[in-house]
Amino acid sequence: MIDIENTVITRVEAALAVSFPSISVYGEQIETSASFPCATVVELDNSEDMNYVTFDGLENSANLMYQIDVYSNLVSGAKIECKQMLSLVDTAMRGLYFIRTEKRQNDNIDRSVSRMTVRYTKIQT
Repeated sequence: MIDIENTVITRVEAALAVSFPSISVYGEQIETSASFPCATVVELDNSEDMNYVTFDGLENSANLMYQIDVYSNLVSGAKIECKQMLSLVDTAMRGLYFIRTEKRQNDNIDRSVSRMTVRYTKIQT
C-alpha cells in the first residue's frame, strides 16, 4: 500500500507553524481541542488505481484524498484566521501536487469555534 500520510501531516504542520507557532495539528478528527488555533489532517481515501496495477498484482498507484479542517476560537476575526491558515495549507498541499476539490465553512459542534474545511485529491505513484 502506498502510504504518505505522515508526509502530508508533517508538511501541513510545518507550513502552519511558520505563522501560527502555537498551533496544534492532529492526524484525526477531534471534537474539541485544548488549544487554538488548531487543525486536523485526515486521509479519507487511499484506494488502488486499477489502471496501474501490474500483471503480477503490484500496486503502482493510489487515489488519495485528504480533508483538512482548521479551527479558530477568536471572538473577532475567527473567519479571517481560518482563511489565513487555509492559505498556508493550500501552499503545502500544492507543493505535494494535490488538487483542491472543495473548500467550505462549516458549523462546528461548539458554536464559539469557527471551522473551515478543504479537501484535496491526487493520484500517487
